[in-house]
Amino acid sequence: MLIEQSAALPYRRLPDGSASFLLVTSLTTRRWIIPKGHVERNMTAHASAAKEALEEAGVVGKISPRLLGKYQYDKLLPGGGVRRAAVRVYPLAVKKEKGRWDEMHIRERAWFPANEAVARTDEPGLQAIMRMFAAEVASGTNAPG
Repeated sequence: MLIEQSAALPYRRLPDGSASFLLVTSLTTRRWIIPKGHVERNMTAHASAAKEALEEAGVVGKISPRLLGKYQYDKLLPGGGVRRAAVRVYPLAVKKEKGRWDEMHIRERAWFPANEAVARTDEPGLQAIMRMFAAEVASGTNAPG
């Protein structure tokens, strides 16, 4: 059975029109990922994704209910096992970065130009979503809200 998660793709549009994405490190492997987690009870998937972005990356902004896409990955479980997780990704136009946030002592956060962010992530499905959205931002189709 799949673990269902939602994720925020925190972004901003740079002066040249290109996209920049905010990544965080995962807790166990320290790989670069986007903020994600289980959908909170009594919350929509996109609102839950925005909550994860605040907790994991310390960013707030305008989350869109528009589903950018879905990808799957193998989630490492605390006992050492692995389960397949399905992640729905929603764009978050970042308005503010907090100096202090819930997981600041256990995760790193960093902004990367879109192409570098894609190269730093490991999941091909996420990479495809990031490439597609970066092209939209660059074309002006989806300017930050």
